[in-house]
Amino acid sequence: METNLVLLKKELGQSPQFVFRYYTKNLCLVYNRGFANENIINRDILPHLSLIFQGELEPYQIPVAEVIKTSNLEQVAQEISKGYTALIQDNSIDLYLFNTKGLEKRAVIEPPTERTTRGSRAGFIEDLETNISLVRSTLNTPALTVEYFTIGELASTKGAILFLDNVATPDIVNEVRHRLKNIKVDNILATGEIENHIEDHPWSLFPQAFGTEKPNKVAANLAEGRVAIMLNGTPYVLLVPALFVQFFQGVEDYFDRFWVANYARVLRFAGLVLAMTITPTYIALVTYHHDLLPFSLLLSIAEIRREVPFPPIIEALIIETILEMLREAGLRLPNPLGQTLGVVGGIVLGQAIISAKIVSPLIIIVVTISAVASFMIPNYSASLGIRLVKYPLMLLAATFGAFGIAVGLILFITHQASMESFGVPYMAPLAPTRLRDVGDSILVSHTWKMKNRPASIPHQKDQRIADSLQEHRQK
Repeated sequence: METNLVLLKKELGQSPQFVFRYYTKNLCLVYNRGFANENIINRDILPHLSLIFQGELEPYQIPVAEVIKTSNLEQVAQEISKGYTALIQDNSIDLYLFNTKGLEKRAVIEPPTERTTRGSRAGFIEDLETNISLVRSTLNTPALTVEYFTIGELASTKGAILFLDNVATPDIVNEVRHRLKNIKVDNILATGEIENHIEDHPWSLFPQAFGTEKPNKVAANLAEGRVAIMLNGTPYVLLVPALFVQFFQGVEDYFDRFWVANYARVLRFAGLVLAMTITPTYIALVTYHHDLLPFSLLLSIAEIRREVPFPPIIEALIIETILEMLREAGLRLPNPLGQTLGVVGGIVLGQAIISAKIVSPLIIIVVTISAVASFMIPNYSASLGIRLVKYPLMLLAATFGAFGIAVGLILFITHQASMESFGVPYMAPLAPTRLRDVGDSILVSHTWKMKNRPASIPHQKDQRIADSLQEHRQK
């Protein structure tokens, strides 16, 4: 026992958090004071140690949630760090680990970045097992398969992949396993780091894994054949493979009335176009294409810009940079202060810049519309990519006018169409065209019409609505 304790102390280090509690000369409990629940230890383990000492009870018979038998000291040290309690006995190479985790958990609340008007308001937290339970409570089926993995060479972190074994294809699942297994790093702190290691196109502006904090979104995507990747310590879950149109869809689209949901989704795609092109279009019109503007509007713009010393591209870059600085500062500050900075800073700076005749009032209107349009995109990661696309389009517009914008958009669409996410075309069902899925991409289809799963996502079981139910609904 003393030899094992010496080796274990070497693995754990000299932190005072690790408690070595001797019961007798032959028994010792080791646990992490910060992570283990000492009430569980005192109530469920200590009263049974006398029976173990007398040989009347085996350690695996102690009534706790989980008991692990092992002789691997490295594994014991890792589990103690996570909240397990180890029992070390003299004259035995076997060590027993008891699940006594007692770290406080954050409440299950609605994620601030994914608010919804209808549907579930539950959101993931930083505890892996709780997150898996949230998904299982939403998608309660024996087909839901959970496979655990550990990642990190220096400090390992526990994670899990989730999929429906009768829906997800073995090729996708095996590819996820393969890419996770090939991640060789010291430690992983969040699923965002995993995404950087497993994506097909690391230099792209757009995410190739769909991230969410909502269990109902995970359940809906698993039912289509995707695979979810979870990591302990982060509430953000990755879903692969991802499609570009997926980032503009919301679960609540299928809860609202048909026409209302379609109106909202069309607005999102209109916001995509505006966020990318309205500022470059302004630059091209004011710089080169005066003849495309009504004469009265052209005179008004000329009067406004008469005392502005900078060309339109410099105007736009100044305002866009200030707006991004305010947006980034608002994210870093506490909520009340961040909101105040955004409102007051925007008004004061905007008015001061106009008064100083550094920029024209029209460019502030244009940039504000572009910013509001980018906020209409439901997925935060996708909105960041859209915000960056407009900068090269602005430079092309300033250099070549409308021709430059057209070339930039062609390059953008070509790049998107050439991408793949885990072997699935990123722009499906638009490129390549999958007619069965087009009806529920830019527009929202009736759920009772969705007889089959999306053809764009590989899956085993195609039918999800019985023919009799659909025929009855059509009648």
